[in-house]
Formats: sequence, structure tokens, C-alpha cells
Amino acid sequence: MKIQEYEDMIYACGRCNFCRGIDFNERCPQIFTQVWESATLRGRMAIARGILEGKLEYTDDLAERIFGCFLCGRCREECKKAANIDAIAITKAMRADFVEMGVKIPEGGANMA
Repeated sequence: MKIQEYEDMIYACGRCNFCRGIDFNERCPQIFTQVWESATLRGRMAIARGILEGKLEYTDDLAERIFGCFLCGRCREECKKAANIDAIAITKAMRADFVEMGVKIPEGGANMA
């Protein structure tokens, strides 16, 4: 699994909520299209922790959450203020893991791996 390479960053997430964006104009675009916590970086970090700890498995439902991210980098910019987590690298690693595990990825997701 590629997310193991980012274990330190994943566990550094303090769930501070900065990744959602404090200023309305600088918010994660997923906030406007999704209502789930997993649409945000802190939600993806919780998923990554669950996978690392063996509490979650790579599933079609989780793929929907991970591939739903636009990779715009907004959360990474916000996170630099708190924990300096490379959200894009972790999300890409998770996507690669999904593909490697043979999990069905969402329609259009193949272009985002």
C-alpha cells in the first residue's frame, strides 16, 4: 500500500478543520457539492487511518469518497497553516491503492488516478 509511505502525515492530522477553509471564498469545492465529512481532507485522513489500522477496507463506497476530491489543492494550502500535510500526495496514493487492489472506481475516476 502506498499510503503507508505517508503514515506520519496521516497521523499528524489533528482534525482542526482548517482544510475545509476558513474564508468562504477559499473553501474546499467539495463543501458545496457533498455533505459528508469524508469529502474533506480530514475525512480522507480518517479513512486513511482506518485503512492503516485495518478497521476499513478498500471498497466501492470508499472509492466514491476518495475519487470525489477535485485535487485542487485548497486543503493542502490551508493545512500548511496547521500540520503541513501533503493532501494531494496522500489522496493520489490512496487512489493508486484503490486501483492496485482492483476496487471498482467511480465513472470518470480513471482520469483522476
